[in-house]
Amino acid sequence: LMLPYLYWFIEAYAQICLLLVLLFRPAGMRRWLADSLFGTGLFLLVCGVILRLTLPELWPLPAGRSQFSVPWVFYLFALGWCVTAAQSRSQRLVVLAAAALILPLAAWLGGNWYGSWTKYLSLLGLVGLLLFVQTVPMPRLAVRGVMRLAQAAFPIYLLHRLVPEILLPAALPDLPPALFDLLAILGGIGLGVMAGGVLTRLSRVLTRLHWTRLRPAHRQAG
Repeated sequence: LMLPYLYWFIEAYAQICLLLVLLFRPAGMRRWLADSLFGTGLFLLVCGVILRLTLPELWPLPAGRSQFSVPWVFYLFALGWCVTAAQSRSQRLVVLAAAALILPLAAWLGGNWYGSWTKYLSLLGLVGLLLFVQTVPMPRLAVRGVMRLAQAAFPIYLLHRLVPEILLPAALPDLPPALFDLLAILGGIGLGVMAGGVLTRLSRVLTRLHWTRLRPAHRQAG
């Protein structure tokens, strides 16, 4: 029954992108963005924290729905923006300090229970890794597999729950719980990797068709 709600973050992300398009539609805002990508990110982070602290309280949604809304998660988007835009060591330290304040607060506001603290402190550790770990050494033989898995991360996210929610119950309804969990994890990853491969090939075909159509126009112009 929760399957439609599993994609709430896609909906929120689309809404955030629309808000950013509207925000940076004026030429002056685009110039500010071009001049200070990091400063823009900090501004968005402050706005996101204010939204998280105020709007769910002032404009509450039905029970159990607020955490699926843009005001609840916009600060995470802005924090990711700051991580990407931080170039100098001082900027990285500013972002890490901001994350060290904001994420524990989010854990406390998110229910103040061990699951909430585990989730947000894991995010804090991830922010630190993204800011300060530039490369990850690994055996050459593992690179291709890791890159393919990374390339398929989004399809895995979109499709992995179809395995335990739909495919496994229909095909193998009486599996032991441990085996069910193992097959659900491996099957979700496998389904996402296959979908990622299909998307990659489709993208190559569309790119090839695009350039094939452009070549006659280039020859005619020449």
